[in-house]
Order: sequence, then C-alpha cells, then structure tokens
Amino acid sequence: MLRIAFVVLAVCFAGPAEAAYKARLLVPPGPLFNVQSVMDGDAVRADLDLAALEANLAAPGGVAVAGTSAQPRIYVADVLSIREVDAATGALRNVISISDRAYPTTVSHAVFGGRSLLIAASWITGRVLVIDPTSGDVLRDEAGFNQPYDVVGLNDGRILVAEAGAKRIVMLDETGARRALADGFQRPMGLALAGEILYVTDRAAGTLIALNLVTGKQHVAAADLNEPEGVAVLPDQRVAVVATGQRAIVAVDPATGARANIATNLAVGAQNQTQFVPSLGKPADARIFNGLAMGPDSALYLPSDIQTALYVLQPGDGPASFMAMLRGLTSKMFR
Repeated sequence: MLRIAFVVLAVCFAGPAEAAYKARLLVPPGPLFNVQSVMDGDAVRADLDLAALEANLAAPGGVAVAGTSAQPRIYVADVLSIREVDAATGALRNVISISDRAYPTTVSHAVFGGRSLLIAASWITGRVLVIDPTSGDVLRDEAGFNQPYDVVGLNDGRILVAEAGAKRIVMLDETGARRALADGFQRPMGLALAGEILYVTDRAAGTLIALNLVTGKQHVAAADLNEPEGVAVLPDQRVAVVATGQRAIVAVDPATGARANIATNLAVGAQNQTQFVPSLGKPADARIFNGLAMGPDSALYLPSDIQTALYVLQPGDGPASFMAMLRGLTSKMFR
C-alpha cells in the first residue's frame, strides 16, 4: 500500500497551468516471467504454475482501449499473450492462448467493416495479426516484417506498421500487399493517428514526426525527446509521448512545438531487457515497448515494463508536482 501511495504522489505534472492526472494502479506488480522460462519448445512447460502466470502480467508493452467511457475495454500486449483487463477490478483474461506463441509486443484497436478488432505485432516473430477480441480467432496473420513495433488500423482495412528494423513506416492492405509509406527513420516505434496525420516516435532520433497521409509530407513536431516510444493524442489535440529515458510523459503541442511534462517518475524504460525475453536471436536494441493509449473515458493507460503492472492516469485538478505545490504554498505565505 505504501508503494502504491508513493507512486500516486510521484506521478506528477510540470507547470502550474497544467491539469494534473492522478495515477491509479489497475493491475498490480507481479512476478517476472520470460519466454524461455514459460515455453518448452512449442508447448507451455508442463511444470509451470499456469494459474499464477495468468493471474499477473508478464511483460506488458503495447496497450489499446476500446468500448465506451462508462465501460472501457482494455487490452495489453503481454508478450506471452494478449490480455483483456477488467476496467473495474483489474482481473485478466487471455484473448489468445499462450501456446499460440504469437508473442505480441504491441496492440491497437481498429474497426474494420463494422467489427471491433485488435491488431497485434511482434518484433520477436516479425508478424502482424488481426484478432477477434471476443473469440480470440486470428483473422489475418502477416509474416516477414523486420521488427514491427506499433500498428494502427485505418477505416478502410489498411494497416500502418512501424517497421523498426527497416527504419520505415509500411502500409499493409487487405490483400497482404505492402509498400513503404515513409522511410529515413532511425528507429520508428510508436504510432498515433489524428485525422490525416500520423504521429511517429523515433526512439533513436529522439523525435516526434508528423506524417500527412494524404500528401506524404512529414515534419519534426518535437525534437530532443529522451527515448520516445508510446504515443497518444489527447482530447485537446496535444500529443502525449512516453519519454522512457526520463521516465515521463511529455505533451507536445504540434502547432507550436510547446511541450510540458505531464507525468514524471514513471516505472517505465527497463534497462535489463533480458529479464523478459533473453537471447531470442534479436539485436540488443529490440526491447519491450512502452505503450500508451487514450481511452474513451479520457484517461491515459500506461503499462509498466519495470513493475509488470498497468496504470490508469485520469485527468483532474491539482498542482503540477509536489515541488510545485510547495512553491505555490510558500509564494502565498510570503506575499
């Protein structure tokens, strides 16, 4: 309880004009698992305590939120499975079986042909999947991507993929055909769509790129970000970025370039990635993705790769940080 209380206090916002988001722990920290400790070849290890494994998150990365403000549906790419999280209790349900060996590292929500679906990607397998979240059926399985990270679905059924290993954004159509939409990145990871603008985080370059899907033009919306990964568009149209290097969420105004730390002291950006997915024959810069999603309830959903937990950050009123609160109190005292 003390740790939870500390985290709620420590997640803070910079700038007295900023509205404070209050953090709530939805899925508490659990034991660390990794692929090699769970799988024995193609099957789940016979001696594994499966109930204990499925009761906790293993290595949460990408996150997606569907549903309504009253009843959000939360999905986490947990490497061993995609987990649906009960918004009220934090209870977990496997959307796909661990034995499927899909190893999802990112997930997003899309509506294709009136159907509410999930799109998952795995840099471990190089696959992009379209999944029915109710039945767990894999409707599409596209292989051969070079370290795919975040994915976004368009209304017409096409899928955008941040192909980090190839340093590009790829457009995947319903037939399986794919073409490079934009290249020249160093390590594209996070994707978020706002109308015709696709926002891309480049972790290696430390940038947030705005890509116009109609004209193909792109520009740097923000530079000098510290290892940016997950990204989401806020209700006020600012773009929230998980800056894992400083363990903060930074809100960027794409019109002016102005930015503010809207949450700090976050348990993200694990340095020892081998504790999750050791020696899978992937390069050293392949890592658990630190995702971010904006829910229909205007809350931000943030997995913690360090704690193997899931946080909900909800908007509210309050001082920018504990230190800002102290400054505000002392300034009033000495007026």
